[in-house]
Amino acid sequence: MRILILRLSSLGDVILTTPVYRLLRKKFPSAQIDVLVKKEFAEVLRFNPHINNVIEFGSPRVLPLRIIRNALKLRAYDVVIDLHNSLRTRLLRFQLAKQTLVIDKDLWKRWLLVNLKANLFEKKLSIPEKYIRTLAPLGIENDDKGLEIFFPDEINERVKNVIMSGVEGLFESKKIIAICPTARHKTKIWLKENFIQLANELIEKHDATILLFAAPNESEYCESIKTEIRNSQSVINLAGKISLLESAALMDLCEVVVTNDSANLHIAAARKKNVIAIFGSTVEEFGFFPYRTNAKILQVENLDCRPCSHIGLEECPKGHFRCMKDISMEMVVNAVKEFLRK
Repeated sequence: MRILILRLSSLGDVILTTPVYRLLRKKFPSAQIDVLVKKEFAEVLRFNPHINNVIEFGSPRVLPLRIIRNALKLRAYDVVIDLHNSLRTRLLRFQLAKQTLVIDKDLWKRWLLVNLKANLFEKKLSIPEKYIRTLAPLGIENDDKGLEIFFPDEINERVKNVIMSGVEGLFESKKIIAICPTARHKTKIWLKENFIQLANELIEKHDATILLFAAPNESEYCESIKTEIRNSQSVINLAGKISLLESAALMDLCEVVVTNDSANLHIAAARKKNVIAIFGSTVEEFGFFPYRTNAKILQVENLDCRPCSHIGLEECPKGHFRCMKDISMEMVVNAVKEFLRK
């Protein structure tokens, strides 16, 4: 059997597909399992032992969809599983295989919740569970083992010998805590001054080392946070200095990961870390909450303007930004302390 999975982007969504490959491999041990993913996210799947081929999707301007589709057709797939269900993937999957399975993204339920605040979601179903639900015609059920990110041993060696060289005592630190202070959209970002206060508290009262995780283009923002922390020598800004897989390896060192609703949340969940997830303009019903890991979600309950978007916005439509401002620094500190006591 030849199976192709389509999930082009984004990073968090790609990480959330990882149970699919494990379950397909368990059901069909000798199958060829390929995945088509955007080039910039291929790294996170490259060492997954359940996948035969990670096919990198480049810019359609360079290689038109028609050419990509014809190349895929030559592989004679038996099953195509579209976990993206975008215009591009619809064009790519057309008459590509004998059987096509397509995710139901609950678009109408999502639209009603965002625009009319009518919640028709019967339960909070995670995105991985929606992906696995798509596999039901193949006789596949969830194994509840969560997300996975694989990387070779040399990634760990690089982290220790190159990335963190010169940081005295880091690997002997009793408490290494990850802070992920960014997100793609501004209404998903907790207040900058709160992250600064949080770091001050954790360093001064818990002798913690703080690792700041973010995308390369967010390095300057993270550096501005670091410079405002009183004991900044206990803070390491990793934005732009490490790869996706090195991020996963470094999170293994952390006792707790404090994060906005962003891709770093799912990297932490894949490494089975203690996660504190701060939700502002988005809600759990969309399915992007921490999956199968110890986690605590902090959010403002019963705020009638939530959610204002399913992916976040550049500014609060109401102008008050209560969904984030009402999550106090003390709430997050107490959540961290709960995990540190365990």
